[in-house]
Amino acid sequence: MNKIELIGIAFTIVATILGGVWFIFSKIFGIGRFMQRVEEMDKRTCNASCDVHAGDITEMKVDVKAVREDMVSVKSQLTVHDKDIESTKRNLDIASGNLAKVTSLLLLKHKDASKLLSAKNSPRQLNELGSKIFADIKGDEFLKANKDFLFAQIDTYNPKTALDVENAANLVCAVSTADERFNRIKNFIYNSPSYKINDEEGNEKLYDLALSDVCFVLSIPLRDMYLEEHTEITL
Repeated sequence: MNKIELIGIAFTIVATILGGVWFIFSKIFGIGRFMQRVEEMDKRTCNASCDVHAGDITEMKVDVKAVREDMVSVKSQLTVHDKDIESTKRNLDIASGNLAKVTSLLLLKHKDASKLLSAKNSPRQLNELGSKIFADIKGDEFLKANKDFLFAQIDTYNPKTALDVENAANLVCAVSTADERFNRIKNFIYNSPSYKINDEEGNEKLYDLALSDVCFVLSIPLRDMYLEEHTEITL
């Protein structure tokens, strides 16, 4: 083999090696460019906004902000109502105490009126003076006209015995006098003359009719009317 053939073979080998090296480097650079493009695409994808949903997202942000503002407003109103509730509780406590005092006072007047206008007759019944006052105020007519109203008021006391009904009937009449149903009776009391009664020593004296007297006089027949329709109550 001469020198020329050796040089040709060597050149061929060098060319082959250089071609392989060039191929390898071209692939490496190609992969690099591909990876760069992938990274750029990834950045654009991560940071890009969705044009289709951009409007919905903006609207949702506005709605969320509005909800937060509403929650702040509701919380503020609840705080105000908490104060109102506390104030109402205090007022109810005061009213409850006052009601107890009024009830006690009415029961005391009930005892005074019962001595003057009724007698214990198994059960207690109106005496002559009580019956006269009941007739003068047209009590029977009044009770029949306002039966449903008065019965409903007695129901609120949830009476269990006849004595409960008797006491409740008196209290109901007393606390209901502010109702316009009692206007006629109050006008009668305002215009009525004094009644003649005998004191404990038998001496005659004048007695001015009071609203509490009329309430007691009404309460006895009212008790009987209520018990007549509520036979479940123990006598």
